[in-house]
Amino acid sequence: MRKGYPMDVIFALLLLLAFGSLWFFIRFCEIQTRTRG
Repeated sequence: MRKGYPMDVIFALLLLLAFGSLWFFIRFCEIQTRTRG
């Protein structure tokens, strides 16, 4: 294993986490509006 963690891996993980949380937030809002209305 090399010294220093590669930045592209960290960037990819952050991007995946951001997209996952965004998708989860959208789905949550859809469910909330569906049950409310």
